[in-house]
This record gives sequence, C-alpha cells and structure tokens, in this order.
Amino acid sequence: MSEYDIPIVRVVVKGKPSLKNAPDNIERASNMLHAAFTSREWPGKALFAVTPGGFIRGKIPKTWHGEKGWKSRNVDFESLVEHATPLVSEVLRGRVLRVARPRARYLTLGIDLLREPNTWKLRRKGMGVHIELVCVVDLQTGNPIHWTGKSYPTQYQENWLVQVVNLESHLFRRSRNRVLILGCHDLNMFSERSKSLIRRGSHKYKRIKEMQKLAKDFRLTIVLHHPHSTDSPRIWQTAWSGVRNLLANNNGALRYWASGIAFFNGLGVSTRVKKIDKVLVGTRSCDEHVKDVIVKP
Repeated sequence: MSEYDIPIVRVVVKGKPSLKNAPDNIERASNMLHAAFTSREWPGKALFAVTPGGFIRGKIPKTWHGEKGWKSRNVDFESLVEHATPLVSEVLRGRVLRVARPRARYLTLGIDLLREPNTWKLRRKGMGVHIELVCVVDLQTGNPIHWTGKSYPTQYQENWLVQVVNLESHLFRRSRNRVLILGCHDLNMFSERSKSLIRRGSHKYKRIKEMQKLAKDFRLTIVLHHPHSTDSPRIWQTAWSGVRNLLANNNGALRYWASGIAFFNGLGVSTRVKKIDKVLVGTRSCDEHVKDVIVKP
C-alpha cells in the first residue's frame, strides 16, 4: 500500500442517491462525485473509491429481450452491461475525471437498470425487469475495466431480477490485491443465519455454497459491498461476521472491507434509523483502512 495513502474511501450519500420517479439520475450522480472528489475531507490518494448500490440509475430499453430470475444467463448480463457502459462515461465526463484521477486509482459504481411496472404487486409476479450492476472504473483512463452485479436476489426480486450467474465476475485481481465485489443482498450469502433459513438443494442454497467456495479459494484481501440503503449497522452485522469467520482460517489474507453507504431508510420503518456515525463505524474495517467523505444528493 506504499503507493497509496489509504486503501478505501467511501463516497457516503446522506440521502437517496437516485430519483424515485425519474428514468435516470446522471446529472445528480455526476454532481455528487465531483463534490466528493473536491471535498477538503478527502484523505489522500486511495486505492478504491466506493459508492453505494444504485448510485446511478438508468432504464432497460424496451428493445431488450432476455431471461430473468433463475433462468438468467450470462449473455443477459453482458447485453445489459452494454446499455450501462455509456452511463459511466456520462457520469465521469471531463470535470469529474479530472478531479478524480489524483484522488483514487479505482472507482466502484453501483448502477441500477430498470424496466418496471407501476405496482409492487406486478413486480412480485415477475412483470418487470431489473438488474443491479457494479462497475470498476480505472480512473487513470476513465474506462470500465470490470463488471459484476447482484447474484443473490431478495425474495420479492426472484422473478424479475436479471441475476449475475457467473459468480467469478465478483472476483477482481489487481497486482497484489484480490478483491471480492458484491452487490446489495449478495453479502447475505455469507450470513449463517440466512443460510439456516434456506432449503437445502434450492437455487439459493447452491449459490451460497458456490460463492463461499470461490471466496475462500481466492484468498481475498479486500471485500467491497454495495448496498442501496443502510440506516443501521445491524442490517449487515451478521453477514459481515460470516465473511470474517469464513476467511479467518484462510491464512489471515483479508485485510480491508467496507459497505458503500447511502444513509436513508429504504424500507420506510422509521424506528430503524440510527446515527450516521454508528452506521459508518459498523460497516467497515478499522478507521485506518477506510475513510468517509459525505455528500448530499
């Protein structure tokens, strides 16, 4: 790490990063990144700058036809990456890339693409299409160099999420760093409590087993997680404990870990909201490894 001052800097959004009813939020995402990279709070040159899930929002075009749910294929993921790639260029246009380049080497961007029906009930029936992507950008060039996304759907997403079925896409290697990149609910593949509730032999159970084996064999040094909303550190506490326990017997390779944070209540349950300081401390490895720069949408 001698080349960098800090392994991870989180671009923490205090509020919802995407617009609820808008087709995209390109301007808003670009402004937030510019504000973060020009902030006086930025601690130095970072290896990774990390955003929360859904930091960028776009539409799945009506011309796209592919599989979703447990029928998802790698070709479906790859075709939607093609639609998402231009959004990265729009958000990182000249002024953002100029200020970002001296501040971090890589940037992880949470990108949601949606084609959704008007009601939650129709989504439950699988009538919409949704994919949650994570892109790694090399800030020296401004180009996306790695893509992955959510592989482990929540219960209500099972019918309409385009799942990332190639679990090896979550593994990212650069020089001495072996990084696990996770979408929002993906972290729960490491929660023993969640695993205990899953029927053995089910799609979810098989995915958990495959992901845990890949993670352990890869001998991870960094884990970067991209949830959409976090208003209490307890939301991810069990899953992070599972990550550390799984990798504890792996020759101590894991060094740094963090959840990207958008601090707002995504479920509308006001009693869950904790102070942002507690959320930040409870979703990262030690303060020496992870620094935070807070922006507002």
